[in-house]
Amino acid sequence: MMNSQKILILTDLHWDKASKDITSDEVVLVKTHNIIPDKTSFSKIKDYIQIIKAHCPDLILFGGDVTGDGSCGHGYHYAFICLLQYLENCNINSVFIKGNHDVDEYYNKVIEVCSQFKFSQEISGKYVEINGIKIVGLSFEDTCDKAKVKKLLSIKNTVDIVLAHSELARRLWLFDFDSQYIITGHYDYKFSHVNKKIFLSFFNDSPYLNYGLIDINKHKEIISYFLDSNSFEQILITGERNNDEFAYTSIEKTLIPESVPRGHVLFDIMNPEFKRGVERILKAKSNFYLLNTKLTQSELSEIVTLKVNSSMKFSKTMILDYLGSSLIEK
Repeated sequence: MMNSQKILILTDLHWDKASKDITSDEVVLVKTHNIIPDKTSFSKIKDYIQIIKAHCPDLILFGGDVTGDGSCGHGYHYAFICLLQYLENCNINSVFIKGNHDVDEYYNKVIEVCSQFKFSQEISGKYVEINGIKIVGLSFEDTCDKAKVKKLLSIKNTVDIVLAHSELARRLWLFDFDSQYIITGHYDYKFSHVNKKIFLSFFNDSPYLNYGLIDINKHKEIISYFLDSNSFEQILITGERNNDEFAYTSIEKTLIPESVPRGHVLFDIMNPEFKRGVERILKAKSNFYLLNTKLTQSELSEIVTLKVNSSMKFSKTMILDYLGSSLIEK
């Protein structure tokens, strides 16, 4: 069990276009007066600060694409520096890694400024320990280089958290680390319990503000997974882990969009063919969208009969392990 604390996960920050207008002078303003200007360019920073204030984290993990992304473009380094400066002013620890949209020109400026910070550090390709939490950081480039991953594994295999920015095809490598959590940005909404590890992936190139919180106390760890759109819907999934025991404990939501298939958050490391088969069953009924109702016993039985190939199929026990028994009707 890790030391008692709250860990907030923010990744793929998906800045507003106006955020690019933030200047180095405004970074100084935040530093010297701890003032967040009442300007449109700071609206996204205020959104993140609102989340930070709501959860009061001891540590924040930024999982890459912090200075730009494929939709908003690049050059949001001063926006991210302002956010880090706010955390510095509040004595909140944070770490960040490089994503595939963090262009050197802008990302290096962040590293340069933050080298003077006490509470923030860049950890791509590095091991760090903060508040008793052992973390390894893997940038997008790191996850694309199997030799680099093997080298990191040879240095230190056991950590509490793997923080990565990884495309789908590279994520299995992350499971080579002896870790309690695997956290990645880049793409996909996922909250799974796989091989006694909590797997969390985040994606913010959408109307949702997608983030996570790990609340560690003496007896258990509570994991909260947020898909939040202030304008039309909110989804919160929570799970609890006590040693190696894990279960999804609650699902809170408003309107669930038909564009997101039910079960989407729960399936990730499964065999792709099996995953597609499950989703076909779940979408067969008009009301089956993301966690809208519990899985019925008949649907569970139908999933169990799915054959991945001529010699392999999944048992009911395996399905329950992936879904969590709390999502199955008795």
